[in-house]
Amino acid sequence: MNLRTEDGQALAGKDYEAKDMILTLKPLERERHINIPVKNDAEWAPDKDFMVLICDESGEKLIGDDCEAKVTILEDDKPGILGFEERQINVSRKQSKVSVKIIRTDGSDGKAKVTIKTIKADEDMVEGKPATADKDYVPFQTQVVLESNVIEYVQDIELPDCENDTTDVYSFAVVLEDPVPAGVKLSKRATCYINIEPAEGNAEIQAENQERDKMLDYFLNNQDPPYSSHFKNACILGPSIDDNNLMDDVTCGEAIMHLLTIFWKCLFAIIPPKNMWGGWAAFLVALSLIGVITVLVGEIATVLGCSIGLKPSVTGITLVAMGTSLPDTFASKTAAQGSQYADSAIGNVTGSNSVNVFLGVGLPWVIGAMYW
Repeated sequence: MNLRTEDGQALAGKDYEAKDMILTLKPLERERHINIPVKNDAEWAPDKDFMVLICDESGEKLIGDDCEAKVTILEDDKPGILGFEERQINVSRKQSKVSVKIIRTDGSDGKAKVTIKTIKADEDMVEGKPATADKDYVPFQTQVVLESNVIEYVQDIELPDCENDTTDVYSFAVVLEDPVPAGVKLSKRATCYINIEPAEGNAEIQAENQERDKMLDYFLNNQDPPYSSHFKNACILGPSIDDNNLMDDVTCGEAIMHLLTIFWKCLFAIIPPKNMWGGWAAFLVALSLIGVITVLVGEIATVLGCSIGLKPSVTGITLVAMGTSLPDTFASKTAAQGSQYADSAIGNVTGSNSVNVFLGVGLPWVIGAMYW
């Protein structure tokens, strides 16, 4: 028989070495391993595939689904995530330029390109008034190229020498757009706000900046608080710090939800920190609290169903099911937001329902069978 490769998205000579060979199986030989070398480089590219065909001596493909195989070349290069080192930069009007640094995280394989440009700042996102192009700053737009293994790039922005005795702060924004190739992503720090402060300084502005820096340092140093601070932190409502060390202010909806759920926050504050006993203490205490809450939900649903005249079966598939499934829904939502793929969210849904069916129904049945 004849074995040969056929190009798909992957091209012979560029992505893999082509094969076109005659195979002769000896008597009683049931299988043969064929190695097809795959070429690797430092540049990111999407997954590509090619076909391996079994043909007759004339080169015609044999009939049958098992006479062809699709080989997918998975891309394992990580071109990285681009963003600014700082979300906000304060600069004096006396300065002739301001420098912003682009950093490349989570990989630096291959060449990465991104467009950087200045735009008018959104008034709701900055402290000062919108700056005017060509008056307060020199607008520009250019494409930045980061070569393989280069993880940072500094871009200078010119500030024109203008006479302005105002005590106001003027702001503009610098944004990153259109990353190339497709594997390059933009982080949450894809926008940097530049605040141009008065030349003579402003004591009130400087005091606000110092207070903001102190608050950010406090939250960064207390991301893993000790066990003794759990109850205090459960009662306090304040800004939060995301994965990029950006401070998110409290919204009105978050304040209302905090007041409505403060009892449950204080109750679950007894869960030990995750670094105690290798995480087992937190796991066991949290599991016990979830069991207690589940029992309470079931009892309340039973009493409510009895009060309004619902049958136990209807109560079980409506009120009880809703009360026990809502926590799983929120857990799956959090898992989906925090992971690149939906594996953890789907695993949580299927796993929790499997436990409810097999353990929640099976264990009482076993106990009942043993008792009776």
